[in-house]
Amino acid sequence: MKTMATDIQRRRAEKTSPVFEVSAFRLADGTLRYYARAEWKPEKDLDRTGFALGAWISPSPTAHILALQERTCGYDDFASVLPNLLNVVDLGSGKTGIIIGINGDDSTALNLVEYRDGVDLRQMQVLQTIGAGE
Repeated sequence: MKTMATDIQRRRAEKTSPVFEVSAFRLADGTLRYYARAEWKPEKDLDRTGFALGAWISPSPTAHILALQERTCGYDDFASVLPNLLNVVDLGSGKTGIIIGINGDDSTALNLVEYRDGVDLRQMQVLQTIGAGE
């Protein structure tokens, strides 16, 4: 957070503790992976997120980050949005799909993407999207 957040975001985040969520999932070959999210919410507006950071993690041979998931900023830089890992599917031929939910200020979407180690969601192939927005 200290290297990716702006000065304003860091000052806001220093006043609160992050909320963590970690999801474990297995690739088609059975390999264990984790997706971890941390969100710092402003103390005066707990419905918003001041800064958010996500990481795709491999636990072996030692725990290490494969890719960082950058936040997506909305209005006035408070609407940081990270994907929510909802499910994992075997796409066949050794490929793994992940179903993610993304909620923004005025939209929501479900995406099926082909998971790949070492890349964030912007670089993963989107196979299907269902969304609604204002």
